[in-house]
Amino acid sequence: MDRLPPDSQEQLKKMGTDCLRVKLGKAGYDEDRLLDMGRAELLDAMAEVTLDHDLTQEASEVPLPTSESGSVASEAGIDPLRLRELELEDRRAEREERRAEREAAERRAEREAEIAERKAAREAEERRVARELEERKAAREAEERRAEREAKMEQEKAVRTGQISSRDEND
Repeated sequence: MDRLPPDSQEQLKKMGTDCLRVKLGKAGYDEDRLLDMGRAELLDAMAEVTLDHDLTQEASEVPLPTSESGSVASEAGIDPLRLRELELEDRRAEREERRAEREAAERRAEREAEIAERKAAREAEERRVARELEERKAAREAEERRAEREAKMEQEKAVRTGQISSRDEND
């Protein structure tokens, strides 16, 4: 975006997000990828497309020098149009490389998020299982205490009704 002239930057900033997506779609960008891109990414991509377009237009407007024999040649012996085409190819390759890096970073982030989600789910399951074990243990202990109380009450009841002698009780 910084390589564009200020007036071109302003024009891009004034464009709506949907308009940017449509123009980039016409420039060959994948529509699904465009939907995932944020406004800043869309502006950067549109700036690249604009720069490429401007270079192509400049290259087509450059008068081609001719030698005395009438063939197309520059002082260095390189066709300026071919030079511009090579520059455009380099820019496209750089843009594709950046896009591939962004997509790889997104995939990496998705994998990391998935791993973190699995870890959180596993930890939640471990906490749930530990809580269940604690609840079962507490329930078992409560049942044992209840059974002991009942046994003690039965014993006291038996002593009161005279079924067990005091001597047996002390044993």
